[in-house]
Amino acid sequence: MSSIGEVVGAELYLTEMTKIPQRYWVVASLVVFVTLGATVALAVGTLVTSFGFDWRIAFWFGAAIAIIGAVARTNLRETSGFH
Repeated sequence: MSSIGEVVGAELYLTEMTKIPQRYWVVASLVVFVTLGATVALAVGTLVTSFGFDWRIAFWFGAAIAIIGAVARTNLRETSGFH
């Protein structure tokens, strides 16, 4: 549920950074990949709970994704409206 705020922020960022012809496809692709990510998260949750793996494995996946996200955020440039 908290990831919805991240999706809206990403949509706004992509809307401001891309030109009109590509803007629609870029934002639509974001929605597709968010849905794909939710499906993968559901699959990981199902695997972790059904095969008796410890719940800590899911937290390791989350930690890896958080590190990748932190690195990506530090390397993003500001949109032209804030220069």
